Amino acid sequence: MPVRTFRFKVFKCLRTPQQKLAQVSVELWLKMQDDTLAMINLEQDEYDLGWWGLENGSDVYVYFDTRI
Repeated sequence: MPVRTFRFKVFKCLRTPQQKLAQVSVELWLKMQDDTLAMINLEQDEYDLGWWGLENGSDVYVYFDTRI
């Protein structure tokens, strides 16, 4: 799945209205095997989640900020 599609699914799960999407800051972080976090660059959202190293059992953290 492309990062773009995943990001929109996150917005849908959080019930973010379409008109508010431009006013929301979102960061996606992937927990690596050594317990470090790697930020997924949302500007390169055409890449597949697997390209970033996401696999079954991976943890993804979402930072969602509406105070921008």
